[in-house]
Amino acid sequence: MLENEGVQKIVRPSYQDCKDALFKLYGYDYTPLRHYEVKRNGLIGLFAKPQICMMYKVNPRTNSAMTKPYSDSGAGTDFLARMAESQAQTEEEERLAQNREQILAQQTSTIVNHQINQIDEVKKTLEKMQEMQESMNRKLGSSTIADKHETIARIEELLSENEFSFNYINMMTDKIRKTFSLEQLGDFEMVERTVVDWIGESIEIDKGHHVRPPHIVIIVGPTGVGKTTTLVKLVAREIRASKEKDRSYESRLITTDSMRMGALEQLKRFGEILGRDVVKAESNEDLEILINKYKPHCDGIFIDTGGYSPNDSVHIGRLKDVVSVPGITPDIYLAFDAKTKCSDLKNIMNNYEPFAYGSVIVTKCDESKMYGNIISSLYEKHKAVAFVTDGQNAAKNIEKATPLYFLEKLSGFNLDMEHLREKFSNSEEN
Repeated sequence: MLENEGVQKIVRPSYQDCKDALFKLYGYDYTPLRHYEVKRNGLIGLFAKPQICMMYKVNPRTNSAMTKPYSDSGAGTDFLARMAESQAQTEEEERLAQNREQILAQQTSTIVNHQINQIDEVKKTLEKMQEMQESMNRKLGSSTIADKHETIARIEELLSENEFSFNYINMMTDKIRKTFSLEQLGDFEMVERTVVDWIGESIEIDKGHHVRPPHIVIIVGPTGVGKTTTLVKLVAREIRASKEKDRSYESRLITTDSMRMGALEQLKRFGEILGRDVVKAESNEDLEILINKYKPHCDGIFIDTGGYSPNDSVHIGRLKDVVSVPGITPDIYLAFDAKTKCSDLKNIMNNYEPFAYGSVIVTKCDESKMYGNIISSLYEKHKAVAFVTDGQNAAKNIEKATPLYFLEKLSGFNLDMEHLREKFSNSEEN
């Protein structure tokens, strides 16, 4: 390499090789001027290999030691020092960036959790406001009772005593005004009888499904409503019905409940009584394997699930992922306690809607005297009721729901049972 007024040249096999060599010498402290192809002699003038000659100039800011060309064997201690310093700085920046990301992720998680808690608080506040509004509306209704026809006022009182919701009561009184003339309103017994019929007609009953074996049943619902016992009752009901028809009924019980202590042991005890195997599925993959294993030789597969707060959307979402097995069309029932108040029932039904449950099972009916809350909630949410349970006997105390079951529980109404049995006989289980 030569030096002429600061202009130097370097010869390498390619232009990129020239740049690489100069970078080792000067880093970025040089300016390329031009480059051209040259040839070096080969053997007797043959096989001459083309080379690239690059003309360049070292930048003035580079120190005197760096303006001189270096051999290819090394780039100089100053350059190596700068490279080491640059690498250390890069590593430090990466470490700081990683720490910033971790801090940001923690802050984001905290903010999200705080927002979720705020949403839950807002929902609770709105529910309380709704209850207060309904209570106030009832009081206002009572205060203006003199402005209403006596028959309408008495019907409202009866519906309120049976814990029907404010919206349901309004629906009924509006229907009365549209249906009966002022003269007909004078016949309270006739209006009362018609209202009871309307109540029965507003109760939608699950008609059941004709499915090819195996019949897969899944019960979901909040904690403490008796899902496990209800599942066992359904199995016992199917076994009993098969015996009456003099045929066998092969079934298996599966639990996915990993939250409640002793859930598997409890179901196994019931399984021993029924003479049925009980297994646990820890994941969606486990459940799919078990279902595919039992499908060829089972009439029914019954799946118990863990219970969570109706506001615990995270665990409810995870449970849905566990029971969502490809290739099956299960009957999914939402179970809830008969004593649950109307606003809570609506909240439960809303939050379990992702399961696309076909109908509900009302449990612990022996512990409740009023059913207006259930009838109102089912009507307003357009849901059907399939079964009711009313006792602790796991092998019994379950029956197909009918309008008559709920109408018989109405308090204060003068019920024409002969008329009701005749009218709703088609809803009775054969």
